[in-house]
Amino acid sequence: PKALPGLEDFIDRAKSSLKLQFMSMPSTWNASGRTIVNPIVAHAIRAASNGVRVRFLLNDERTFDSKPNPTTAKGNEITVAYLDKIAECYELPIMAKIIDVKATGISYIHN
Repeated sequence: PKALPGLEDFIDRAKSSLKLQFMSMPSTWNASGRTIVNPIVAHAIRAASNGVRVRFLLNDERTFDSKPNPTTAKGNEITVAYLDKIAECYELPIMAKIIDVKATGISYIHN
């Protein structure tokens, strides 16, 4: 939480492109008993609305499951779907992907 203002400022200062990588990026937060759009996601959407090309690379959260259930969406998958829908509906230059850890030969991404 203490880093949030710095992250928001970093995103807001982007001029042409912004590449963000996170281990976990839920699309929503619980704030004082109500659900809000994650402020980092909201600032990234605003940057895209201002013409900044925004790219998210998110960890495959299934790498931590001993018995992954492919039918249950994880937080990062929900965020990718949300950003895809926002990009499509508002024609924004924003994209989010889940890293394919098997194809890259790494265990997971972490920051």
